[in-house]
Amino acid sequence: MNYRIKFLFIFILFLSISAKRGNSILVSDVRLVYSTVLGKHSDFKEITLSNNNTKEFEILSFQISGTNASSFKLREPETKILSRNNKAKIAVQFTPSKIGIEEARLTIEIQGEKPIEITLMGLGTKGLEGKNEPPLADALKVLGFKIDIGWTSLGNHTNPELIGEEISAQQFKKAKKGPVSIIPVARYSPDFILPFGYYLNNEENMPELKEIGILAKADEDGHEHQILYPRLEKGNQSFDPGKTIFGIYTTSPSHTAYTEDYWNEKLFPTHAIHAVRTYPLKDEAGKVIKNAYLICFEEAKNGDYQDYVFAIYNIVPVEK
Repeated sequence: MNYRIKFLFIFILFLSISAKRGNSILVSDVRLVYSTVLGKHSDFKEITLSNNNTKEFEILSFQISGTNASSFKLREPETKILSRNNKAKIAVQFTPSKIGIEEARLTIEIQGEKPIEITLMGLGTKGLEGKNEPPLADALKVLGFKIDIGWTSLGNHTNPELIGEEISAQQFKKAKKGPVSIIPVARYSPDFILPFGYYLNNEENMPELKEIGILAKADEDGHEHQILYPRLEKGNQSFDPGKTIFGIYTTSPSHTAYTEDYWNEKLFPTHAIHAVRTYPLKDEAGKVIKNAYLICFEEAKNGDYQDYVFAIYNIVPVEK
């Protein structure tokens, strides 16, 4: 099963919620996100239940409910008894019944505890690449980001004017101590490995590339070039730029795209000049996540801006 990148802050948030409501059972995720082609099955994704108490608990039932409940398949754990330091792994698979967004809810009943609810979100596509791809707006809804990007269709345009909640800054700096996290959350592009990272404008006034990771190409386990939470071929999901001002880049077989229009126009003028749209990152309720931004790359010129999408944490924009 492919490993899918998951948000650490979701787990930390749920631990906090669990502690406040008095639950002894902790859960590894409160939202599972899926994407695959119509007629195909996604990987099973696991939820881990952990007992935070000396008391033993029994899992009484599992129920998937909601309009699209039939699109999600449950694989129950081998044990339903949660003793101290014992964990139960529940797995869910998504098989789209239509093109677009599907959602459901997994409710877990545990003896003596409040019900645990897991949001299940799936994105079904007609096929791979081109007009088969989903709009960025749909991908963000499934991911749980309530952001007004300025359009809801698949394609748009690459004109430089700001759209929706897009910000004008094209460079960044670290917000506070600690590393900057860069999480690939969506990729709908042609099939190839994709190096990505940050760059510095050095004394020679040319971008100095600092590779962070490489997104994988498709393999026998899945279509990594057309998926939410694409897999890393190698590399990391964090970096430390120190106090320097930086931009973000991706390198495809045809060119390198930069967050700054200046470099796109100077170095690769036949490709999209405004190759990136950047938005403040918001949660499902529309609340701004502090020092976090969504950076959306355009590989061609159809303006869909979901070729490579990254959620970046611990940064602040820098205006020229």
